Amino acid sequence: MGRFMELNNIQKKSWFERNQKKTLAFIIVIALISLMFGAEKVMGLINRHNGVNAVYFTRHITLRERPPLLSSYLRPTKEDLEISDTLKDKRYRYRIDKNGFVVPSDKYANPDKSLVFLGGSAVECIFVEEENRFPYLAGCLLEKKSGLKINSYNGGHGGNNSMHSLFILLSKVIPLKPSIIVMMHNINDLVILLYEKTYYNNNPHKEIIVTENYGVLRLARMLGKKMFPNLSQAGSQLVDIPRYLQVVEFGDEFARIRGAKITADREKIISDFRKNLQLFMEICRTQKIIPVLMTMQNRLKEVPDAITLKEFRRLSSDLSYEEFKNLFDAMNEAIRSQARENGVLVIDLAREVPQEKEFIYDMVHLNDTGCQRVAEIISDRLERLVVNPN
Repeated sequence: MGRFMELNNIQKKSWFERNQKKTLAFIIVIALISLMFGAEKVMGLINRHNGVNAVYFTRHITLRERPPLLSSYLRPTKEDLEISDTLKDKRYRYRIDKNGFVVPSDKYANPDKSLVFLGGSAVECIFVEEENRFPYLAGCLLEKKSGLKINSYNGGHGGNNSMHSLFILLSKVIPLKPSIIVMMHNINDLVILLYEKTYYNNNPHKEIIVTENYGVLRLARMLGKKMFPNLSQAGSQLVDIPRYLQVVEFGDEFARIRGAKITADREKIISDFRKNLQLFMEICRTQKIIPVLMTMQNRLKEVPDAITLKEFRRLSSDLSYEEFKNLFDAMNEAIRSQARENGVLVIDLAREVPQEKEFIYDMVHLNDTGCQRVAEIISDRLERLVVNPN
C-alpha cells in the first residue's frame, strides 16, 4: 500500500519536478542564449554609435558550374515544352564530373589531345542524350579521324555569358592544358547587356562578385548540407527543381526589372561583347592554347515561326522581333569579324545549321539530331588543328 502511494505521488509530480537537474540545465542554457542575444544587441548599438561594422561576410568571384559529382535525371518543364516543337517529354541522364564538367569527359588518364567547349545552355545540351551532346560527340568523331586519344570537356552551363566563361577558363580549364578551346556565346550576352547594361551587375543570377553573409540560417543550411547531403538534395528538388539545374535564361532572372523600358545601345552591346571575345583569344594564346570561336545556331528567320515568336515574346516586351533579330545577328557577325581580325578559326553554326525544328527545338537549343549535325561540322573544321596544329 505504501509503495502504491509512493508511485501515485511520483505520477502526480510534473516533468520538471521529476527531472530537476535537466530542468536546471535547460533554464541555464536558455538564460545563456538570452544573455548572448541581449549582449549582441547592446554591442550592436555601441558599434553603430562608434561607427564600427562588425557584420561578418565574405566576397568571392563566382564560378558558375554545376555541383561536382552530381548525378541526376532531368525532365523538361511545362514551360520548356510550351516553347518547343521537337523537345521530347522524357527523362535525360545528367551527370557532372569531379571538376564540374558535363559527363562524359575524362575518357583517358593520359590523352593525346584535350578539347574544351565553353558556353551557356546551347553548349551544355541538357535535353540531349549523354552520348549525343555535341562536345562529347565531336571528340569521338575526331578520334576516329585522327587515331588519337582525345578527351573532350563540356564546360557549358545554362545562363552563362562570356564573362562567366572567362572565369571558368582561368580557374579550371587552363590546368587541364587543353590543345583547343572552343567558345560559343551570343544570346545570354545579348540579354544581360540589354537588361542590365553591363556584365558587372548586381543581378543575383548573373553577378560577378558574390557576397556571402554568414547569418544563423545560412550556417544552419551549410551544416545541413554537410551532414545530410541526400536529404538536402531531396529538399531542394521539392522546392526548386527543375530550376535548380535548368537555368531558364528568360525567366525570373530579370523579374525585378521586367516591365522597365528597354533601350538597346547597339554600339555598346557589340563593343562590350567584342572585348570579351578578344580577352578569350588573348588568354588562350598566352597559355599556348588554340582558341576557336563559334557563332550560335538559331531559328530567328526573317518571318518567325510560331514557336520562335512565342519564346521571343516571353523575353522582350519592348523590342520588336526585327530589332532583336538584328541584334542577335550582329552578335554573330561580331564573332566572325573578331575571329577574322585575329586569324582565329570560326565555326559558323549560324550559317551551317538549318534553321529548322528538325535540328533546333526552340529558338537556339539543339536536339539530338542537331547535336549530331553540329558534331560533324566541328570535327571537320577541327581535324587539321588536331592532327597538325602548326
